[in-house]
Amino acid sequence: MVTLKTIDMDFSEVSKKLGGLTADQIFELATLGKGILNMYSSIDLASSLTNLVSFIITDDDFDIEDNKYAIDAILRISKMLSDLNAKCWGERKTMLGLTGVHMDNATYGLGNAEKIEDINQVRKAS
Repeated sequence: MVTLKTIDMDFSEVSKKLGGLTADQIFELATLGKGILNMYSSIDLASSLTNLVSFIITDDDFDIEDNKYAIDAILRISKMLSDLNAKCWGERKTMLGLTGVHMDNATYGLGNAEKIEDINQVRKAS
């Protein structure tokens, strides 16, 4: 049984929610997602990607038509990161608490806080 603090699902339920993926496929996707979130904080990455697109589309020498799929991909990734951050706030969790990834906490000095309510305690202690 997979236990996720507030959600208990057995593997068949996890697999079904993820479109019938196998355990190996879920592991590979989780590894990829965790690797991306460990590179930069989710907020910084979303902002950087959005700013990059803004810069690119205002460059006179950039061919938007030839690169529209790349631009679309960047904007979709940025939106997914923003949505994940909104989910953190909606569930009153830090990124560490929601995903197990520590980068946002490290970037913003949140220590090991997993809940939004714990942030002030972490900051007072440091």
